[in-house]
Amino acid sequence: KKSPQPSCLLLYAMASFVVRNGHILSCASGSIVENHWFQVDAGRIKAIGRGEPPDATAAGTTVDLEGRTVLPGLADSHLHVFALGKATTSVNLEGCTSMSELQNRARQHLETGTGVGGHLEGLGWDQDLLGRTPSRSDLDLCVPTVPAVFYRRCHHVAVLNSAALKACSIGRETEDVEGGVIERDNGEPTGVLREKALELLKPLTDHEEPFDAQKDILLRGLSLCVENGVTFVQSNDSKVLGGISRPW
Repeated sequence: KKSPQPSCLLLYAMASFVVRNGHILSCASGSIVENHWFQVDAGRIKAIGRGEPPDATAAGTTVDLEGRTVLPGLADSHLHVFALGKATTSVNLEGCTSMSELQNRARQHLETGTGVGGHLEGLGWDQDLLGRTPSRSDLDLCVPTVPAVFYRRCHHVAVLNSAALKACSIGRETEDVEGGVIERDNGEPTGVLREKALELLKPLTDHEEPFDAQKDILLRGLSLCVENGVTFVQSNDSKVLGGISRPW
């Protein structure tokens, strides 16, 4: 029986350990170099080599990769770290195959808070999986009082509950935005906004979170990057983070 391997976070907390029996790839002078073990001391790679590590038992904890591959940290030159972090405060609607599943996810999320900005956002629904496009009445059943905006997976379409429509002053008399559509049923908005009509959401979305909230959202995004092996990023979020006048 194989002993369970420590998690990445636990390894980081250990600070000193040896990783062995893997395909550890790195780059040197434009060539790919493969090693089989490396030693970490005080959080930094101290030694690396092929074959078996020398005197591995003296190093303390040893992790057997069981032939797995280790890659250098990845770099992303165009990422929206703030938007990525903000998505973690939203209802994850990806993969929902029924309206009841969508509603249950929204209810469960509300138990932990409304998200940021005083309204609830959801991301990732797909009418092909749901069977139809959600409407304001669907959202009203699970989010009756807090303004809610649930975006389709393409982010070009959103559905609002009645509270969000009211907060954005969208009603029977509201005219369509050029390049966008407010879907209606007998003149009444169904809650679905398409393309440029999403600009009508500004009363809910056009605000700047407090500094501490922005910092928390950025850290959420950066944590997701590290968890997925991305260790260097260029983030294109300056418009929502105060531009170059606010260094981070």
